[in-house]
Amino acid sequence: MGVQFGAFTPDTYDALIGEFGNQASTSSTTIYLDTANGSNANGGTSWDDALGTMAEALSRVQENGRVLFTGVVKEHVTGALGKNNVTIEGTQNIPRQATTSGVANGAGATWLSATGGTTALLTVRSQGWTVANIYFNNSATAAPDIDLVTVGDPP
Repeated sequence: MGVQFGAFTPDTYDALIGEFGNQASTSSTTIYLDTANGSNANGGTSWDDALGTMAEALSRVQENGRVLFTGVVKEHVTGALGKNNVTIEGTQNIPRQATTSGVANGAGATWLSATGGTTALLTVRSQGWTVANIYFNNSATAAPDIDLVTVGDPP
């Protein structure tokens, strides 16, 4: 080993991460979604290689992974059963409406109803999901923005 470690301090932590990398991240994935500039033909491995739809991002994310997104999602999607501990995170500074007169303006991470949508915007079918920094607006007033399905074994 090239680096010697003594007491565990912020400095030795930085050196440790530099020496070994973030080992925790090897068992999970980060998927990048850019609804304005991405494409589902991409790999989703960076902003330059971002996917174009949330459905595709959720199909590719692994358990303990995360989806980082920017732009406006206009989908009703269901997360895969058995993919636990997934985080979906808007990457803008604050969750806010990212459209002006229905046109995406790049101001935030927003999740809106698809045209004619009547169900939840996101249906979660697994455990330990985190959704952060996203502005939700579901025009299907009888449906929730996020629906937590609590049936099955495990739910």
